[in-house]
Amino acid sequence: MEQYKNVTVRIINGCKVTSKTILLSEEEENKKLTEIKQMFLELAKKAKDKTA
Repeated sequence: MEQYKNVTVRIINGCKVTSKTILLSEEEENKKLTEIKQMFLELAKKAKDKTA
């Protein structure tokens, strides 16, 4: 029996908070977290480029 987890991601941008909860299996969770991490790195890079 595969285990599922609720994963909540919150993005805080200034005073705006975006929150999303998704149900994932453990295998999907690892894949999604890697995707989310990559997305954050890209967003951070864009923000850095804008402020530089």
